[in-house]
Amino acid sequence: MSVWALVLAAGASRRLGRPKQLEVVRGRPLLAHALDAASAADEVLVLTGAYAERMGGLLPDVPVLHIANWGRGMGHVLACGVRALPPEAEAVVVLLADTPGIGASAVGEVIAAWHAGAGPVVSAEYDGVSGHPRLFDRSLFAELGDLEGDTGAASLLQRHPVALVPVLGDPVDIDDEETLALAR
Repeated sequence: MSVWALVLAAGASRRLGRPKQLEVVRGRPLLAHALDAASAADEVLVLTGAYAERMGGLLPDVPVLHIANWGRGMGHVLACGVRALPPEAEAVVVLLADTPGIGASAVGEVIAAWHAGAGPVVSAEYDGVSGHPRLFDRSLFAELGDLEGDTGAASLLQRHPVALVPVLGDPVDIDDEETLALAR
């Protein structure tokens, strides 16, 4: 069964004011941390948008899908990524490019729970709180492919049962100078 990781790296980082995907945390760009986490999946697809040309050097051997109309929101970006998956994709695990505290072990735990039959939606759990990575079974690809706006897959999480898998890691995402300073 083929599990794909979609790394969402298309945003404009408006709150930070510069491409956070390129910000260095613990000696490496945020995007590199996300790619390491994604390595637990069978295949990886990075979704770029606002700063695609500036991220190119970090993505020499990784399939990339540039979302030209990335400004339509995270839901739209995710939908474009899901629609681009090959027919053999059985599940997709969604990762954000700005969460350096989430590693490959967390992704692997979520994938293992899905393989064990946890359900069509599997989410990492950090001290009782659901967070990324989140995995969606092929049975939900049509719904994911119809997403719009900036809420991502929140509507699916409300409509479908979510299996929570306790994982180790720090789910905090880098959105501004304060969270970036804390991550460093």
